[in-house]
Amino acid sequence: MQRICELARHNPTASRRVLSLQLKELEEHGVVKKIIYPELPPKVEYFLTGLGESLLPIVDLMEKWGDNLLTKGLQHTGDKV
Repeated sequence: MQRICELARHNPTASRRVLSLQLKELEEHGVVKKIIYPELPPKVEYFLTGLGESLLPIVDLMEKWGDNLLTKGLQHTGDKV
């Protein structure tokens, strides 16, 4: 489980508003679940659902693919990999 401030630290270029919108969309699609704890101030945590966890191998492959492109120095020029 992670709080939104922890997610923001891992994604410093994303604004908090965009991060919140993305989390809301992922929640609507069943990829993440949000838990709101009745505290003051309210504490909110997010965690991956089973569906979200099933996406991890795909996300890992996409990360490796992107790292490979960066290593080769390729940019989007229409070149085939």
